[in-house]
Amino acid sequence: MKKIYLITLAFFIGFGCSDKELIEISGQTMGTVYHIKIVPSKKYQKEQNLKNEIDKILEKINSSMSVYDKSSEISVFNAMGENSELPVSKEFLDVLKAGQKIYELTDGYWDATIGPLVELWGFGSEKKEFKVLDTKEVDKKLLSIGFDKIEISEGSKKIKKKQNNVFLDLGSIAKGYGVDLVSDYLKKKGYKDFMVEIGGEVYVSGKNLRNEKWKIGINRPKPGAKTNDIIDIIEISNLGIATSGTYRNFAKSGKKIYSHIINPKTGYPVKTNLVSVTVISDTCTYADGLATGMLAMGAKKALSLCEALENTECMTIEDAKGFRVNYSSGFKEFLKMK
Repeated sequence: MKKIYLITLAFFIGFGCSDKELIEISGQTMGTVYHIKIVPSKKYQKEQNLKNEIDKILEKINSSMSVYDKSSEISVFNAMGENSELPVSKEFLDVLKAGQKIYELTDGYWDATIGPLVELWGFGSEKKEFKVLDTKEVDKKLLSIGFDKIEISEGSKKIKKKQNNVFLDLGSIAKGYGVDLVSDYLKKKGYKDFMVEIGGEVYVSGKNLRNEKWKIGINRPKPGAKTNDIIDIIEISNLGIATSGTYRNFAKSGKKIYSHIINPKTGYPVKTNLVSVTVISDTCTYADGLATGMLAMGAKKALSLCEALENTECMTIEDAKGFRVNYSSGFKEFLKMK
C-alpha cells in the first residue's frame, strides 16, 4: 500500500511569529524532503551538530528499509526464498512490529506486502500505461499478498518469509517512523518545543514561538491543490499527524476513475468516494500507517475503527458532489476556529 504522493499537509508554524529565533534544519531523505523547526532554550541555543546527527539517523533508516537500495535489509529479505530467516536491526524490527499491529487493527486493509499488486496496476515505481486487469492476473498476485506470511521473532531479532514471492514495502510507515526517531533524539538532547516533518508526516512537541500549540493546515483534497489551499487548521502538541489521499494519483479508463490505493482483500483499486484521511495519534508511525489503512477501508469503517482506538482521532473527506467532511468524536477539539 505504497503512498505515491504524501505531502498533503501544509504546515504553519507560529502564525505571526518571526522565524529568526528558530533553529531550522532541512534536507533530503527517503525520496522526499524533511523540515525541522526548534524553539531553543538558552541552554541549547548554540548546538552545532544537530543536522549531522539527524542525517545519520535518517540514513540508517533509509539504508535499512529502502527497496531501491539492493543492499538494504528489506531488499535482502525480498530476495530470499521460502522459509528463509534474516537477522534484522532494532529499527527494522520496530517498524515490522508496528506494521503487524496496524495490519491487525485495520483487519488487513493496511498491508506492507501489497507492493506487487500496486506494480501490476501500474501505480508503482515502474510507470506503465493503465489498463483494467484480467481477474486471473489479479488472483495470481493475491496468492503472495498478506502480512501474515511474515513471521517475526522478537527474541532472536529475526524475520522469516513463510512463502515465496512475498515482497515487503514499508514506505507507508517508514517516514512516520523516521519522524518519531528524530523526535525522540531531540527530546533526549533536551529540546521540548519543536516540529519534525518528513514528506508530510509530522510530529510536534511542546509549543511554538508564541507559546501556543502548533498549528497544522490540512490540504484541500483536490488535484493540483497548492500547499496553502487548506480545508481545516488544527492545533496540536505532543502528537503525530499524517494524511493519506487519493486525489493526486489515479488513472482513468473510459468514464471510470481508478484510485492508486489497492484493496488488499480484492486486489483491485478501492471503490470509494473517500479522498483524504487525516489521523492524529500518539506516534507518527501509527498515524502514518492508520491513515493509509483507513483510506483503503472507506469512511464508515475508518470512523468506526477510530472510535474503537485509544488516543487516536481522524478526519475523513469524501468527494460527493462537493466535499463531505466527517470527524471522529474527539477530533473537533483540535480544530482552530477560522
